[in-house]
Amino acid sequence: MYYYAVSAYDNSGRESNLSTIVSYLDEDMFVSDEWELVSNPVSTTQKPSDVDIFQFDGTYKKDSALVSGKGYWVKNNNDTQQTIDLRDQGVDSIMVNLNQGWNMIGGLADTLQKANIVDPNNSISDAPMYLYEPQSSSYKESSKLVPKQGYWLHAENSGKIYLKLDFEAARNNSKKETVKEILFDEIIFSSQGASKKFLYAANLLSESEQQRQLLPPIPPNTTLDIRSGEGQKATGKDIVSLKLEAQSYPVQVRLNKKQDNDFAYRLIAQKGEDELMLTLTSGNSQQIKKGYEDIRLKRIAQSETPIKNKLLPNYPNPFNPTTTIKYRVGSTSDVSINVYNVLGKRIRTLVDKQQQPGVYTEQFNGSNLASGLYFIRIKAGQYNQVQKMMLIK
Repeated sequence: MYYYAVSAYDNSGRESNLSTIVSYLDEDMFVSDEWELVSNPVSTTQKPSDVDIFQFDGTYKKDSALVSGKGYWVKNNNDTQQTIDLRDQGVDSIMVNLNQGWNMIGGLADTLQKANIVDPNNSISDAPMYLYEPQSSSYKESSKLVPKQGYWLHAENSGKIYLKLDFEAARNNSKKETVKEILFDEIIFSSQGASKKFLYAANLLSESEQQRQLLPPIPPNTTLDIRSGEGQKATGKDIVSLKLEAQSYPVQVRLNKKQDNDFAYRLIAQKGEDELMLTLTSGNSQQIKKGYEDIRLKRIAQSETPIKNKLLPNYPNPFNPTTTIKYRVGSTSDVSINVYNVLGKRIRTLVDKQQQPGVYTEQFNGSNLASGLYFIRIKAGQYNQVQKMMLIK
C-alpha cells in the first residue's frame, strides 16, 4: 500500500499546496475453490473468469464483476487458486446505499473502523458487523473493515452511508462501542467437524440486545447452521422456534451450562406424526438423527427433566379397520411393540428397534383380522405395559 500526493512549482520556484492524498494498492487477491466473502478495494472493476460470484439484494444473485463498495461471495470453479491483480489506485472513500435488513459491503484501500462509518440517517442497526472465516466456516463479529474483505452490515432502515479514510485522524480517533455483557447458556450443535452454538439468556433480551443477536443470511453450501426462527443466535424467551440446517445427520446436541441457576432445556422436533424429545442437561449429549420440519427449544426446571415411558390410548378405539397407536419413550431404549389376540398369540410386530426419547406413532391395520378384542404390548427398557383395543367390523 502506497500513499501519494502531488505539488507543482511555478516559474519563480514557489511550491503549491499538496493535492489530496490518494492511495495505490500493490497487492493480489487469491480466490480458492472454497466460498469466501470478499470485496474490491481498487477503483477498477474486476471481472475474473471462471469464478462464481454472488451479490446480495434481499436474496443471493449471480454476478460477473466485483465493483468497489460491495461485498461478494466468490469461489473458483476449478481446483487451482486464481490470482486477481489489484495493482491500481485504491478506493479511499465511497457512498454505499443500504437496504433495510442485511447488506454485503466492502472495505476500502486501508483499514476503516466500523465506528467511523458516516451514517447521517442512523440507518445502521445495533446488530454486529460480520466477516466470514473460511477455516471455521462461520461468521465472526468485526469492529473494522479491512481491504479485500467483505462484510455483512444490518440496516434498521434504508439509507446512504459514507466510508472515508481520514489519513490523519481515523487511526487515532476511532469511537468505542460499549456492549453490555450477558452470561449465556450454550446449546452446542455438531456435525461433520463443524460446531455451532445457540445461546440462552436467563432473562428476556431488550430490543437493542435482540438486534445484537441477529445473524446474517446462511453462507453458500454451509455444513451446519443453527438460529432462531427470527434469525438470531440467542434468546431469553421460555420457548423458541429453531432453524437447523445440516448437510448430514446425525447432529450431536449438548448443553454447556454457564449460568448459576436451575434451568435445563428440552428440544422438541416434529415431522408429521413423528416427534422427538431431547432433554439437555449439563454433561449429557443427545442426537438428532434426521431432519425435522419443526424444532422448538424450551427452557425447563431441573425437576421437569425426566420423561417417562408411556403407551398412550390408541385412537380411534373401537376401530375399523385402522387405528393410531401413540407412545412416549423417556430415554434411548430398545423398544418393541407387539399385538396379540385373546389367546395370547402374537399376530403383528409393529416396532422392534432402538429409539431415542420422543413421542412416536404407529398405524395398525386390522383389515385381515376378525372382529374382537386385541392387546397392544410395549416394552422399552424395563418398562412394560399392555393395553386393550377393540376391532369392530
